[in-house]
Amino acid sequence: MSGSDETGGPGGDGAKVVPLEAHKRRRGPACPICGKPEAAQHRPFCSAHCKNVDLGRWLSERYRVPTDEAPDGPQGGGDDDDPGPQSA
Repeated sequence: MSGSDETGGPGGDGAKVVPLEAHKRRRGPACPICGKPEAAQHRPFCSAHCKNVDLGRWLSERYRVPTDEAPDGPQGGGDDDDPGPQSA
C-alpha cells in the first residue's frame, strides 16, 4: 500500500478523507445575511439578529420587488377611473 487511501490519510491515522465537494453538499442551507448554517427557530436565518437585519433592509426599502408599474409621483396616485375636473 502507498499509505494514502480513502480510509487512511497520509499518516495512516484512519481518518476518512472526504472530497471538499461532498462536504459542501451535506451542509444545510446557509443564512442569507451572514452565510452561517440556518437555525430551525429562525429559519432561513441563523439568529434573531440576522432576521432583524433582513427586516430592517425591507423596511428601509433596500430590497425591492421588481414591477412593470410606473412609480407613484405627484401626478400619479389618483384614481384611474376619475376623469378629472370637467368644464361646464
